[in-house]
Amino acid sequence: MKHLLTSLGAHVVLIIFFTLIYWGVYDGKNFDTNGEKNNEKMSFYQFLFYSITTQSGVGMSYITPTSYLTRAFAALQQFLVLVVITGSFRTFSV
Repeated sequence: MKHLLTSLGAHVVLIIFFTLIYWGVYDGKNFDTNGEKNNEKMSFYQFLFYSITTQSGVGMSYITPTSYLTRAFAALQQFLVLVVITGSFRTFSV
């Protein structure tokens, strides 16, 4: 049970961390919504939703990062998901 909570905690920390990054670097131009540049300011909750779906591996069809910086952060988050999941499998298989 301890390992399960540790793994879950790692995912929650990563979700919050990347939500804050996406929200912090957002300049109105580095994310697309529905194939068009977003003209209205995206909210913290939209970035939280984006981070959760990225962390879960589902992904988004209507919010996409468009700048190299935001794409790099999304790729880093996806890589860290693999690290956490691999570590979880290793921990549970011992």
